[in-house]
Amino acid sequence: MGVLRNEVTHILQTAHQDEKWKDVNALFPALARNPDIPREDKTVYRFYNEAQNLIGAGTETTARTMRICVVHLLSNPDKLATFKKEIWSVMPEPTSPITWAQLEQLPYLVSASCRDRSHRLTTGQTAVITEGLR
Repeated sequence: MGVLRNEVTHILQTAHQDEKWKDVNALFPALARNPDIPREDKTVYRFYNEAQNLIGAGTETTARTMRICVVHLLSNPDKLATFKKEIWSVMPEPTSPITWAQLEQLPYLVSASCRDRSHRLTTGQTAVITEGLR
């Protein structure tokens, strides 16, 4: 059994009796405790599949957005130079530690030019996006 299946099994077995879940506002413990959901829908198999769907949806969207961002940076050398300059300012070596707070301070990285436009492109809204990328 994998880690995810073990965690789902643990939640289903303990959601009703374990006090640690009492005040937790997490998806699967809340679903396990919900009296409106039929018992036959509260199986390890069902929760495991739902957990896999959530993980897959989150990682695929992020990965696609990153691919679009990289393609556009490589297609626009001036934008790539700006991006590299910002990254190198906080991460001069590939092994340099960097925090989320430092990344949030990089104007180009967090701007609509990079992150938001790349995300919008993943849904095919190219007419609006390409105008700002030129």
